[in-house]
Amino acid sequence: MVKPSELRVGACIVAFSAATGLRSHAAIEDILARFHNAADPYVMVGAHRGGYLSDGGGADLPENSLVAMERSIGLGAEILEVDLMMTSDGQVVIMHDTTVNRTTNGAGAVSSLTLAQIKALRLKDPANLLTTEQVPTLAEVMTLAKGRIMVNLDKLEITNTPLMTATMQVLRETGTVDHALFKGTSSASAVQSVLAQYPERIDYMPILTDATASATITMLQTLRPPAMEMIFTTTPVAMLDPEVVAVARQTGTRIWVDSLWESLNAGHHDAIAIGGNPDGSWGWLLDKGATMILTDYPPELIDYLNQLGRRGVPGAAQPYTIFYDFGENDLQGWRNVRTSTAGATSFTSDPGTYGSRTPAALGGYKVVHTPFLDGRDTFHQTLVLRSPEFLVHGLGTNQKLAFSLLGGTGGASSAPASDAALPANATPGGFLGVAFRRVHDGAYLLSARRSTANQGLNWQRITWTADQLLAATAGDAAGESYTLDLIDAYGAAQPGATVSWGWIALDAVSIPSTATGDPRIPAIQRFGYPEMILEWTSYPGCYYQVHRSPDLEEENWTPASDVILATPPFNHFTIPGLQPQPGREFFRVERKEAAK
Repeated sequence: MVKPSELRVGACIVAFSAATGLRSHAAIEDILARFHNAADPYVMVGAHRGGYLSDGGGADLPENSLVAMERSIGLGAEILEVDLMMTSDGQVVIMHDTTVNRTTNGAGAVSSLTLAQIKALRLKDPANLLTTEQVPTLAEVMTLAKGRIMVNLDKLEITNTPLMTATMQVLRETGTVDHALFKGTSSASAVQSVLAQYPERIDYMPILTDATASATITMLQTLRPPAMEMIFTTTPVAMLDPEVVAVARQTGTRIWVDSLWESLNAGHHDAIAIGGNPDGSWGWLLDKGATMILTDYPPELIDYLNQLGRRGVPGAAQPYTIFYDFGENDLQGWRNVRTSTAGATSFTSDPGTYGSRTPAALGGYKVVHTPFLDGRDTFHQTLVLRSPEFLVHGLGTNQKLAFSLLGGTGGASSAPASDAALPANATPGGFLGVAFRRVHDGAYLLSARRSTANQGLNWQRITWTADQLLAATAGDAAGESYTLDLIDAYGAAQPGATVSWGWIALDAVSIPSTATGDPRIPAIQRFGYPEMILEWTSYPGCYYQVHRSPDLEEENWTPASDVILATPPFNHFTIPGLQPQPGREFFRVERKEAAK
């Protein structure tokens, strides 16, 4: 059941994990970094109605109360789930029911009461005893949450214009738009229409109930949401088919499941866990692919996840570097977002060496136009291959984004201002290279092309340092995501004509992760080919050990190294027993407290 963080390296995956049982709450930057990294197996915990229940871990508290929310933050939960209602005078308050009857000492519909009338009431605890807690406003919740935790906004369909408008006003006034996770059951087209009305990046999570695998995949590919809430009443669960989980990974989508009661999860609910069988409830959900769980019992779920090693180091984003070397027929989640009906049609992985030019930089394959010989140098529409989204918050000093290019140099020395400014057709003055793109507005913040002429016989390695990346993204919102675009906007100006050196090949791409709160956790810096060398940051007094496995899903990890003493600033390890063009295998580097 325990699945370590993984690094994909073409046909290989390098993985590592380091877990402790400590509790601590993370800063919002680390929480957002985890949330927007669907490949991270760290399981995020949502506190239902603020996290008001506990089975022996503390007193039961009023639901949707500030005191319950404060406890959930202290426990290390990443998300508060709260319910939004609007008062008669247009204020947004936190109340699950449409009336105040069940949870307060008052009576009447929320929509018929003013904020002053609701503030005069007091909340009851789960035993129906009156407390001193008031009904909080959304503004009070977001002020409490700011810088500390995400907030999932329930009972709000974003197509509800009055409530959506009032909610966005509160989020803007408190500076917490990026803390909020919206969700609902509206159609993809309705969601896209609403989101287009707002200049801010808004995180939206669609909710699907007992959907087919194909319908789930369609929603994932249409919205590419950061998370999807899946509700299912029976097994087998089509929404959690391996094919769906794989697509969710490609779209950067975390899988959110509610463990609250049996009708939400085919009987694998909180009561089963609290009754003594957490493997039959929370463990079952994890095995199906859930990486976000909404629970009524945050303390117990967090303890369980810590025992499994599924929470990493609380309060710290797990660092890793993603490597791409584009194996056979494998773009590793990169997508052709602009293709052509003439000449070169798209990018694809290719094993060719093209005469005397060197093989690919990291293996037997690279990404080039297809068909190569017919497509290069001729008239064609602009082509763009786009990487999966990633984040760059808090990079370490030694981290860098790097890639290798082969081919021509193109006309322009830099990319245009944004993807929207790319020409429809390639031109003799167009750009041929790679651009670093901000997702929410498509702006190109950095770009690079080959600097050598004559199409070159050797790959040219291009690197952007952490300082360059952080300078380029200064001022961007926390949680902003980015992509790399491989661009071919260079070619003949008209059909039938040609230009010189109008082709490009990409290989050996490495993208660094966000930083960690504990710098001693091993962060893979390099996966060398063909020598197959792992390199990671190392710190005085620490020890490390490399493990290997033929299957990430199984618990059959075996040591691939002795326990290794740190040799700052980096440790190196040559992986034994691998030949060129290796088969799929997994590696992880674990930090040890002392040599064993």
